[in-house]
This record gives sequence, C-alpha cells and structure tokens, in this order.
Amino acid sequence: MPWPSLDEYFATLQNPDLCFADPRLTGGTVQPNTMGLPLIVCGQFAGVCRVDCGSGGVWAVRFFQSNRAGIRDRYQAISAHLRAHKSPIFATFEFVDDGIMVNGAWYPIVLMEWVAGESLLEHIAGLVKRRDTQGLRDLAERWVTLLQDLEALEVAHGDLQHGNIRVQSDGRLRLIDYDGMWVPALKGQQSLELGLADYQHPGRSGADYGPHLDRFSGLTILVALLALAQDIDLWPKDPDVEYILFRSADYKAPARSSVFKRVAKLTGKDPDLASYLATLIRWCGAPYSPCADWLPRKDPYGDALSSVQSMISAGKWADAQSEWTATLAGWTPTQEHRKLYADIKDALEQRQSQLTAMTQVESLLQQRKWDDAVRIWRDNSLSTLPEASRLVPGVKKAEAEVQRRIAQQDALTRFHDAIRDGRDEDALDTWNKGQLQTYPPAKAYESARDAAQKRVATRRRHRIALNQFLSQAYAGEDAEAVATWRNGDLDNCVEAGKHADMYKRLLAKVALRHYRSLAGSDGREQETVEFWEHASESFLKHATKKDRQLYIAAKRITEWRASLQRFLAAFGQRRWRDAMDAWDSADLGSFSEAQGHRDKYRTARGHLALNHFLQTYYNGETAEAMAIWEKADLGSFPDADPHKPKYEHAKQEA
Repeated sequence: MPWPSLDEYFATLQNPDLCFADPRLTGGTVQPNTMGLPLIVCGQFAGVCRVDCGSGGVWAVRFFQSNRAGIRDRYQAISAHLRAHKSPIFATFEFVDDGIMVNGAWYPIVLMEWVAGESLLEHIAGLVKRRDTQGLRDLAERWVTLLQDLEALEVAHGDLQHGNIRVQSDGRLRLIDYDGMWVPALKGQQSLELGLADYQHPGRSGADYGPHLDRFSGLTILVALLALAQDIDLWPKDPDVEYILFRSADYKAPARSSVFKRVAKLTGKDPDLASYLATLIRWCGAPYSPCADWLPRKDPYGDALSSVQSMISAGKWADAQSEWTATLAGWTPTQEHRKLYADIKDALEQRQSQLTAMTQVESLLQQRKWDDAVRIWRDNSLSTLPEASRLVPGVKKAEAEVQRRIAQQDALTRFHDAIRDGRDEDALDTWNKGQLQTYPPAKAYESARDAAQKRVATRRRHRIALNQFLSQAYAGEDAEAVATWRNGDLDNCVEAGKHADMYKRLLAKVALRHYRSLAGSDGREQETVEFWEHASESFLKHATKKDRQLYIAAKRITEWRASLQRFLAAFGQRRWRDAMDAWDSADLGSFSEAQGHRDKYRTARGHLALNHFLQTYYNGETAEAMAIWEKADLGSFPDADPHKPKYEHAKQEA
C-alpha cells in the first residue's frame, strides 16, 4: 500500500478533529501558514506540524512519507532508553501506530512535546548581530557539556545540525528529531539516515552506527563556535544560510578550503581552538572512525579545588583561604566540580563570618553590651571556634549580667501567655507595667503588642458601628445601615453575629433595588448577569419571578454577543467550520446585532463547501465533488473561481 504524499497529509490536516485518534490531540488546532492552511515543515523522510491543544499542551506531530523498515521498533528502543536515563536534553515522545487517518486508512505518527526556543542557527545569528563573543564562548562551553552528557547517557543523536538543536530562553540546549538516534539496544543495526552533509564526515556510511555518531558533527560545531568567538566576521553574509561555517566540500579537501585557512589564522589566540581544529583536519583527511580522544578535557582547577579541601580538613584555614583567593575565587566551576566548589565556598564564608562575629563580641564586651554579646556568641556558634576561646571568661560574665533581666523575661512570658489566651487588655497592661519597651528581647514581640492594640481599638469601633447600624435599621434607613455594617467590618464582630439575619435581609432589599436598576438599563446586560450569578442566597430568596425573567433575557443577549465574537474571531482566522458552528449553534440569525455580518456567514459557508469539494475531488470522488459544487452553488462563490476547472473536470469525469 503506497504511503500518503505530503499533499494528502496537507488535505487531511485541514480537519484535525477527524484525522487524529489520540485523545491528547482532541480539540487541537494545527498551526496555520500565512494563508490560514496547515503549516508543514518537510524533511527528507517525514513532515512535522505543530498542534496547539490549549490547556492540553502544544505537540509536534511527525508523520512519515514511506514505510521505513523497523522504525516502530527503533522508536520503542529509543523511548525505553531515554525513560531509563532521564535527561532534560530530550523531549518526551511516543510512537503512535494509528496516529493519523489519511484517505480512510490509519498511519503512524510520532507525538512529541513541542520544544520552544530558537534553532541553533537563529541563536548564533543573534549573538553575531550583537557581536556577543562572550555569549559564543558560553554557548561553546554548554555545547561541550551536552556532548559529554550524551556520551555519559550512552546516546548518539545521529544528526546533530542546526535544525535539530533548540536553544531555549534560559540558554538550555535541547535536541529534537530522533529518527537517526542510536542507543545500546540498536547495536548491530544499520543507520536509517546519514545526517545533514554539512555536519557529517564525508566517509560516513549506514554501517557507521554506534555511540560515536555525534563526535564528528559535535566537533565541527564546537570549532565553528570558538572560531566565531575569535572573529565574528567569519559568519556567512548570506542571510539564508543553512550551515554555521563549514560545508561538506570543506571536509573533503580541508587544505584547499578557504574557511579552514581563515580559522587556522585564529588558533594563536585560543589553544583549545588550535587543538580542536588540528583534530578536525586530521579526521577529515582519514577514513571515518570514532575519534574518541578529543572530547574529554582536563579541568585545570580540579587539583587546586582538591588541595583547598585537604587544607580545610587539616584545619589550615589561612592556607586554604589564601589558595582560594589566588586561584579559585574568580573561577566559574564546571558541572563536574560545581557542588564541591559551592561547599568549600560556603565553609570559607561561614568561617569568615565567625571571625567577624568574634570581633563584634569582643567589642560588645568592652562596651558592656551584655545581651548583644551573648546573642552573637550563641547565634554564630563561637564556642566551636578555637580562636574565640580567649573570650570565654568575658562571655560568662556577660551571661551572669543577663540574669538580671530575668524579671523582664518573666513579664515577657506573661505577656506572651495573655496574647495566646486572647486577653489583649491584660497583655497591654503587663507590657506597660513591666516596661518591656526597654527590654531588647521584647522587640521581637512589638508586632504582637501592636496587633493587640489594634484588636482592642477594633472592638471599640465595632461597638460604635453596631449601635449605629441598629439605629439606622430601625429607622428604615436600609442603604445607610448596610453601608455602616460593611464599613464597620461587622462580619468580623462576634457581638454583631446575632444581628446577621437582619443585615442579610436589608442587604437583599438594597441589592434587589440595585439589580432592578441595572436590568432596566440598556447596554448593562453583562452587569445584570454577573450580579445575578454572584448574588447571595438571601438575594435569590427575595427575588421575584419577574426578576428571574430579567436575568434570563439579559443572559440570552450576552450569550448572543459572545457567540458573535466567536464567529468573528473564527472568521478572521479562516476557521470556517468553527465560524459556522458559532453562528448556527447560537441561532445568530435571530440576533439583531448580528444582521450586519450575514455576508460573512455566507462567505464562511462557501469556504466550508469549497474545502469539502477540494478534499472530495483530490480523493478522486469526482461525482460526489460535482454534486457538492452544484448543491452549494459554488459557481456563484467568487473565491471558488480558481477551482472551476476542477469542477469542469469532475463534471466531465462524472
């Protein structure tokens, strides 16, 4: 059975609700091109489209143009390996056997999370435009880390090139398109593809399929990044380039390549570039091989980091600090050493903090500031610092002086208990009589004191507001009474609780007056609906049948307006089916405000019929296509004019 062509996929994707079976794609919208039709990115063996499913996420749907032998088993092996070796480098995906229906038959797809971000080429172009050489060097470092991670994961992508490498907004590198990927379970098989030639060794063949696949392409990208960091003007002038620096012809004859010659002139400024370029040139001139020795790089700071760690373990803090300052303080650690670097840095900073605290304690003891001295001593665990042992006698004296504050501490405890038990007046009395405002530890309770003062003041205000509310309520001043209740925050007043029913009755009466005023005003239907739908039970209990009818009428108008907006939005996006559904389901023909858009409705109906005619025509069902054309009277539809030859052909065939 022949597999669908891209044209057939294109026609099918115009009806995503019908062609996808996977529930994750239900209700999805295929990203359109500038003409409003499905946008398909085509490759050598497959096509990809983006499907936006709203809250269900955004997906990349990959469909195949031929039945590639073993593709299902390969994807299952790759999926199993990536699940067992999770890495943020890769997107989640699934091979779906019955993924897309074309011409009445099901064909497989690969359903993958949509990886946002720029392509590597777009990202490099941005750095070049800003002449950001440091950004290029940082990108090169992240690239090496990614290659090292791939080897550690026992994964080879197989087609590392700019289009399959995404750079996200936070700088992370991620990979897409796993058709050519190798994992250990595929050992001994042939590669299904050889990758983009401008990134691959000229001698690579289908038999070269193993963990080494990415070493050549990875090296070419790294050399290009380091070279651009030295000379941004190496960047190709053509804005439509599909490579970074090197082309396949450069690899076949590096000695005659002008690009290799220009890069070679830069190696004196960057020893790493010189080493990598020499490796690349040797590799280009030799048969394809794994070239396993270029990727690992010795970290020059690793020995210094281990030395500082040993000094700290031996208690040689001064030596450790000196070595750190001289060698490591300005170093940006690699992934391998990041945790140890952070631990040593924290240890040195903590010790420096203790030494600073020790100096503070000594000064405070001389100033007889006993409380602060004892607090800093304890907060910084200075009893564990050998250098602080000479301060122990002075600290003990300070602790003895602190005992004189016991009485104030007792008052503070009683204040705390009173606050806990809700005895605000007693708490404030204890605070004032105990003169806790002069006791430093009591400073932490000032917020509790302030809160108690506010609660006492609030209760006083509540009593005043409650008396005013009752006076207004009994005088028949409903609106004023409701305002007093709200402004006085009487919902939070315990004493007002027994009058809550009275307040609710008054509130319902006031609310009904306001609602009826809204319902009687033109153009305020949405406010009327929202008021009703958020109304209290008491309001609804007092509402009449006529009030409900006003709500129903207002809601009908708001629903009509919402449907009209959906119709116009769908029409503007050329989603004819959605536009028709919005109009018909809401019966917008009966809505006076929609009458000015009947021409758009007829246009949407015409386009929908035209799409049905084209799909049927391309499926070879000429008789049915002719019937659709004539039934919909497409001959009178201007946008159908370009397709009249198809109708005439269908008519002749029929």
